Amino acid sequence: MATPRAWTTPFLRASKLSPPDATSLLAVALAFQLAGCGDGEAGTARNPSDSLTAEDPTACFADTDCVNPEHHSPVESVEQCYCPTCPGNVGTLAPINVPAHTEYESQWQAVCSEWASTNCAPLPCPVTAPPVCRDNICATSD
Repeated sequence: MATPRAWTTPFLRASKLSPPDATSLLAVALAFQLAGCGDGEAGTARNPSDSLTAEDPTACFADTDCVNPEHHSPVESVEQCYCPTCPGNVGTLAPINVPAHTEYESQWQAVCSEWASTNCAPLPCPVTAPPVCRDNICATSD
């Protein structure tokens, strides 16, 4: 019966590096855990789209991250209220990511609902092409 060889590779032999010890492996595992790697179910990857925020409203990772906005900007006071437009305002408003649109819509509902009842009229909106994520930026699908 052959004697088991020590764990090594040609690279380790050539570079005179030693194999990692248990402390090194534990440190790497801890670093991955602190960085959030390995969260969730075993064998599943984290969805990068979960990291999108309204702070960078045009950032995206997939086409499904983008929307043609009816609510296109943040609202903190009645002076900033606007009438919602057709999604994408028929091509004049740039697409934004879903978290930004959700945040803007929530702000608008909280601040502008009453204002809109006397200042905005409903619009008949044409169907627009869905936006796309191009080079990690929400864009129109030309």
